[in-house]
Order: sequence, then structure tokens, then C-alpha cells
Amino acid sequence: MQNPHEENFAKLLELIKNAQGVILATHKNPDGDAIGAVYALSHALSYLARPHCLYLPDGVPDDLTFLQNDAPVHETHEALSGDVVVAVDYGDFSRTNLHEYAPAHPLRIATIDHHPPSNHRGEIIILDIAASSTCELVYRFCVFAGIPISKPLATCLLAGIVFDTGGLQHSNTSSPALDIASDLVRSGARMHKVSGILHGEFDKPSLRVIAAALVNMQYDKELGMSYAVVYNHDLVRAGEDIDLSLVIHILGTSMEQKFAAFLKEIEPRKFRVSLRSDTGKNVDVSRIAKQFGGGGHTLASGCQIEGEFSDVLARLRGAAKTVVA
Repeated sequence: MQNPHEENFAKLLELIKNAQGVILATHKNPDGDAIGAVYALSHALSYLARPHCLYLPDGVPDDLTFLQNDAPVHETHEALSGDVVVAVDYGDFSRTNLHEYAPAHPLRIATIDHHPPSNHRGEIIILDIAASSTCELVYRFCVFAGIPISKPLATCLLAGIVFDTGGLQHSNTSSPALDIASDLVRSGARMHKVSGILHGEFDKPSLRVIAAALVNMQYDKELGMSYAVVYNHDLVRAGEDIDLSLVIHILGTSMEQKFAAFLKEIEPRKFRVSLRSDTGKNVDVSRIAKQFGGGGHTLASGCQIEGEFSDVLARLRGAAKTVVA
């Protein structure tokens, strides 16, 4: 069976080979698939001997630093250089934080994504909503381009697949995704490190805040929404680098709910909202997130909402009412 992306893969390879410099970019607040994809492409470009840099305005999350290589990482536009942008896993181009920078510079843009069609940009758009992850598409590109799947490259790709499939458990865990994961493990992917993305080690400050959030968990019967909140003063007290990923994972396991929301006040009056649902619940949480400029997948999305908690919750409930059946 012919690869449906073969023509675009060939165009992308040609674009990269002729680039003076490549900027690899993804969405703000990057997750395992986003970081895995940009660093996998970084390894691929290093093999092709193409100069490149990464644009990550929010940096690399602490639990994903093991995927980093020596490629320069920029968090502001000022240091960027290159004539080609390859943007991955972003859903809506504004989430790359390049939507104002790109039109002002002579850039050629290519996209690799598995989010539903939205505000995607580029002369080359490789989009496949049937793919388990963007890393699955990057794997297919690397195979097409004849790029050897080294151990570091395999680890980056496996991280994205494992993250976006919930440890190969979500409904998007297709037969091809399992085959690719198997090949990546055979290629030396560090499975023990990758599994830590979902089942990390938590220090005492993190566990105290996690416990407090779960004790105060609420259930909105009208919407079928479980939710919990952590306030900024609790984060400051515990330390800014605490890992709270376990909260949304636990919230998402409730049998009775339709979806879950975890609100984390990253700054006073600014809440980062993580949304989760499950197969069969008939709730596309990405439709909720998009109402606040966010995005993601049908079953896992996120956004930011500003204001006092009571107002933020009211706005979140209002958005959810337009989606929940």
C-alpha cells in the first residue's frame, strides 16, 4: 500500500536539504508528543547535516529534559535565524507563538500534525488525524528519508507515542502505532525513561499539593465534570517546579464523569486548564479548549483562562454547556 504522505514527505525532504537554516517549532506549554517530535526532527536534521535551532517559548518541561540534545533552544524571536520553519503538533498556528513573527520574515513553512484541520500554515502540510501522535508521522518521514533510527531518535519518537496514547492504552493506540513502538524499542529507545513521563517520581512538596487538590475535588453533576484547582500561593509555597501531572490523570479515571478539568493558577489570576475525557463519553474537550484559544485532542486538551477562580469556573462551565450532550 502506498504511503499517502509520500509526495509531501518528498517535498519536505527537498525543502530541508535546500534550507540555509531550519527553525523547529511546536506549541506553547509543550507536552511529550510536541517535545518528542521537535527533538526527533533535530536528530534527523543533524544526520542530514542541516543547520537548525529549536524555538520553544516555554522551554522544555523538567520531565522531558532527557530528550534534549545539543541543538540551540531559543525562547524569544530575537535570536531566531533560518529561512525554513518546520512546525509540529500545534493544532492552531497561533499556539506556536510564530503567528506574528512569520509574516514579517521571508520564511517557508511546513507543518506536521495529527490534530484535526484548523489554522494550519505552510506550503507543505502533512496532516493525519488517524495517526496516534505527531511522532508517528515523524517516524514515517524518517523511514521515508532513509534516516537511521538511532537510540536517541527512537527515544524521542517513543516518548511522543507513549504520551499521546496514555501509555498505549487510549483508543488511538492503533495496530500501526504498536508496530512502530515495537520497532523503536528494538532500535534502543529508553523505555524506562519514557514510561516516567506518565508515571514519574514525585517529591514530598508535589505530593502534598496533589493530595490537597484531590481532597478538594468537586463534581458538577449537571455537566458530568470532575474538577480540582491548585492556587498560585500553594505553588509558590511548595516550589515552582513541582510536578502535578498526576492530578489530571487521577481525575480522568472517575467512572461516572463525562470529563475532568484541572485548573492550575500559574500566576495570580491566570489559570492553566487541563481537560480530559474518555472513549464513549461523547465529549470532545478540544471544542471547550478552543473557546479560550487553546487546543489539543478530542480526549485531551488544554487552555488558559484569566480571572478570579469563580469567574474562570463559570466561564469554563458556560463553554462546556455548548459541548456536553
